[in-house]
Amino acid sequence: MTKNEVKVLDAFKMNLKFLMFEMNLTPEQLGEKLGGISRQSVYKILNSDDMKTSTIGKVANALGYEETDLTDPNFKQKYFNKKD
Repeated sequence: MTKNEVKVLDAFKMNLKFLMFEMNLTPEQLGEKLGGISRQSVYKILNSDDMKTSTIGKVANALGYEETDLTDPNFKQKYFNKKD
């Protein structure tokens, strides 16, 4: 895994946790949005150091965002700017 891929994955995990907090989603609820996957599978997504881009895309779509939104290190700032 390259250094850039690690940064993208870190941004994704940070943004996913942020959105779960903002949307008041539990791991179980996120699992339901992802087609009924288990809570344990959600925890694997949240803590994985290696992830397929298709997984990132599925999570983004389930939450109503683009894949590029969730991999953007500046997503949180843009999210709050949209709310204002």
